[in-house]
Amino acid sequence: MNFHKHPTMYVNHIDLQVTDLQQSIYFYEEVIGFAVKENLESQATLTANGYDILLTLIEGEEGAGRHIRTTGLYHFALLLPERKDLAHIAKYFVEKGVRFGSGDHSVSEALYLSDPDGNGIEIYADRDFSSWDWKNDEVSMVTKAVNFEALLSVGRDSIWDGLPNDTVLGHVHLQVSDLRANELFYVDGLGFEIVSRFGDSALFVADNHYHHHLAFNTWAGKHVRHRQSFEPGLISLTVVFPNKEIREAAINRLKKTNNDIFRKEGIIYAIDPSKVKVILSIVKD
Repeated sequence: MNFHKHPTMYVNHIDLQVTDLQQSIYFYEEVIGFAVKENLESQATLTANGYDILLTLIEGEEGAGRHIRTTGLYHFALLLPERKDLAHIAKYFVEKGVRFGSGDHSVSEALYLSDPDGNGIEIYADRDFSSWDWKNDEVSMVTKAVNFEALLSVGRDSIWDGLPNDTVLGHVHLQVSDLRANELFYVDGLGFEIVSRFGDSALFVADNHYHHHLAFNTWAGKHVRHRQSFEPGLISLTVVFPNKEIREAAINRLKKTNNDIFRKEGIIYAIDPSKVKVILSIVKD
């Protein structure tokens, strides 16, 4: 299924602020398996296949620590092409002594860890979409223990050699202070559909019947403050639309709900309820 390519609307890139660029580059290269495409004085772009940039690291103020109880990034998620790739990196983490968590979500199996600034990272592999349990347009997702014996058995004869070329930014999960405000922005405005709701504490949205391209939670509390510009964390995410017409319709819906639309140097963007810059892009030919 084309869950992360035309004609689906999805997130394909994030900008992440870090405190020590070189330390972060080392982590994302050596631990996660990215390749650096461009390394400038204060920022670096990271890729899995050598040309598509999934993550841009931007160095912020020295000594500024990440505050856990703020809106913004909960984690960003890298989707690996196959289950054996997840087995390879799990084995690599164990051999390298990397601390990580895990979860079997029925639709996928995932590993969790944080970068040097505490920015959350998920690395996961989807189960075949035919096995996902849908009821009334909502998908069933759970959290249970990963069967590592079964997982590692599929990658026993191979080694981890960095992120596979077909790795994509699978989804972005945000910590927010108001679920309804984010629903208005991302569903009523951008046009994503609700695919799962956990009471009044979490919301999952997607396009083209994926299990989620974006998620939002209030698990840190409903009155958390916004991330300050000098603190590490998520600066922006890029939503890719299938064409200009669909993007223009989203822009008009955002305007009707009193969201400002900014245009600068050929980039069109809005600011979401958590003060995250949301770049509105379209599929490149």
